Amino acid sequence: MANEITVSGSLRLTNGILEASQSVSSLKVNQTTKFLDGQSQSIGTTHETITVSGDMTTEGWCLIKNLDTTNYVEIGRDVGASFYPVMRLRATEFALFRWSPGVTLYAKADTAACVISKVLLDD
Repeated sequence: MANEITVSGSLRLTNGILEASQSVSSLKVNQTTKFLDGQSQSIGTTHETITVSGDMTTEGWCLIKNLDTTNYVEIGRDVGASFYPVMRLRATEFALFRWSPGVTLYAKADTAACVISKVLLDD
């Protein structure tokens, strides 16, 4: 079978005289290994590893959503025990991206622990 994964997205801004929009047509990709890692995780105010199932062989498409209604969560890397955020998910926001295989991602909540949901597809 081919084209098992469909990814699509759009972004739109309407704010007074500012208007912009960008849409991408659906991207269809193959999934070599049939495995899905879907779970929630509590993220504390000290950076911690975003868990990945031991059955995952090659990280692929990932959707992470901040389920908190008040606080943000930052996603990033740990280098020499220092956390370097590369994205911020405000309350109820999400990010859809392709996870680079072999890279460990970390998360850190602001002010109080937050729960994130994650769907990670084996590539």
